[in-house]
Amino acid sequence: MKIDNIIDIISPESGDIDKETLHKMIYTYLDKYNKMILAYNNEAGEPVQSLMLYAIDEDFNIHFGTLKRFPKYEALVQNPPLSITVQEEKENGYKVATIKAVITEELSEKEKLQERLNWFRTKNSCEYYLENEEDFVMFKAQILSARLLDGSDGSLVRFDLTL
Repeated sequence: MKIDNIIDIISPESGDIDKETLHKMIYTYLDKYNKMILAYNNEAGEPVQSLMLYAIDEDFNIHFGTLKRFPKYEALVQNPPLSITVQEEKENGYKVATIKAVITEELSEKEKLQERLNWFRTKNSCEYYLENEEDFVMFKAQILSARLLDGSDGSLVRFDLTL
């Protein structure tokens, strides 16, 4: 499919949609998928991307895990702002969400980590191959803004939400 028409930005600020409706629309989209591309800056300040499993909670936070021994861990601790992309998981997917977020919590204490992981499994059924490692940690990132691009009907519509 080819995009034939580009429609103006739709946002609460433009008056075309109310914030609650847009919030629910973007939450529903993000809740449908379980993989994201996480972009962050490494310790040298260079941009890096990583495919990650994730889950979203009803407070609009993204949860994901990694290992402390990975260079990604130290980079995330030192520089918590993130950029996240979630693309429709099909060939020629024409929907994509881009997110600005910031890490607000790190869980490594076993009991709390297990509780979070149990919740995570209810939202994301993918095999999480890292979870049994001794240095496994989970992060929670607060979404600051989200953009949903929808070109599924031949017109590109951009929905912007700032929280």
